[in-house]
Amino acid sequence: MLRLLSGLLPKSLRRRYEEYQAGQRAREEYRRRLLSGPASEVERFVGLPAASQAPQVEPTPTTLPSAQLIHIDDQGQTRATYPLSQLMQTGRVLIGRGHAHISISDDPAMSPRHAMIEPIEGEYRLCDLGSSLGTFLRCQKAPVQDLDQILIGWYLFELQVVRQDLDLDSRLEPFNSLDAPGPTKPPVDPYDPTSPAMGSGDTIQVGSLPVNLQAKLVRILPQGQKGEVYPFDRTLVIGRIGCDVALSENSYVSRRHAMIVQQSGRFELRDLGSKNGTFMRLRRPVQLKHGDCFITGRQFFRFELLKPSAPVE
Repeated sequence: MLRLLSGLLPKSLRRRYEEYQAGQRAREEYRRRLLSGPASEVERFVGLPAASQAPQVEPTPTTLPSAQLIHIDDQGQTRATYPLSQLMQTGRVLIGRGHAHISISDDPAMSPRHAMIEPIEGEYRLCDLGSSLGTFLRCQKAPVQDLDQILIGWYLFELQVVRQDLDLDSRLEPFNSLDAPGPTKPPVDPYDPTSPAMGSGDTIQVGSLPVNLQAKLVRILPQGQKGEVYPFDRTLVIGRIGCDVALSENSYVSRRHAMIVQQSGRFELRDLGSKNGTFMRLRRPVQLKHGDCFITGRQFFRFELLKPSAPVE
């Protein structure tokens, strides 16, 4: 009936009536949504469903495998066993001489806060905490760089790479005489690709030239002074008998313990099946794998994974 009567109204009044009806419908919709559930002012304005009606996604806990750290004495016997899964409740495991989860108070070579094991994405990661003597990880084969430190049978060494640049003047001389002899050079077109002096004519692009790399292994004495120096360029064998570096006074060193090899300008440290292992000082955090061994101060540790896995909150 109202719609029929509205058709008889003047055009201006009919437009006001339609606007009134649209406002009524909007207010009814607003009341209906308000009673259906809580919603923010922004959600009410843009017409989004209430936040309480959105599906809740439960976070998936990261699974950290159970593991233990075995402290081994100088005779190869187990001194203590530390369950990392229980100690990791605090988020990390500190190793040091002072207040730490694994405290070795009778080792002066250990820093108060020496190293740390922390969980990262379901794995255990070992990192040095700026200790004075460093943390060393046992390796079978690893690239070695300038100033890397190597521990073999309690002997500490440092690799120092010497770069000897070649005399490039004599090698580039034939390339600098491409133009015809004479005091003046013939005019050339700088945009002609067939011209030997294309461009400015002063710069010649040459590929990478070979360089001769030599290195020396320097022994670091207990007080930090430099001891014996062993220069080499290709290979260097370290052991107790008949080697380039002979360490005959140490029973922890095998007959042929380790070697350093240079290949294509890069150096690689290789363990030769030694009984007590070859260790490199950590420069950055590393992921621990089952059976990994590392040294902090004068203490030897072995990392072992166990089963089953335990979830981390």
